[in-house]
Amino acid sequence: FFFNDTATTEIYTEQIVGSVRCVQETDFKSFVIFIFIFIVIFIFIFIVIFLFLFFFFFFFFFLIVIVIIFFVFVFVFILILIFFIIILIILIILILIFIIIFIIFFFFFF
Repeated sequence: FFFNDTATTEIYTEQIVGSVRCVQETDFKSFVIFIFIFIVIFIFIFIVIFLFLFFFFFFFFFLIVIVIIFFVFVFVFILILIFFIIILIILIILILIFIIIFIIFFFFFF
């Protein structure tokens, strides 16, 4: 589509050049503010992720330590229980031996 009128063409050309010029002109202050906001948001996201991972791993480390301590206590408790059961069995055997010896002694000598 061609314009035969040069004035109309100049108006459209000036509007296009003017709008292109507005787009090409960058305000350094707004660019610095944009970069600053971007860096602040990036640092904030990094700190949030770091804290999340730190507490996440700290929690699991703490949980693993608690589980290990729990199993150690359970193991020690079971060992102590087995030790007392063995001592009780030995005492029962000794008492039975004493009763048998007493019965044998009583029946044969009286």
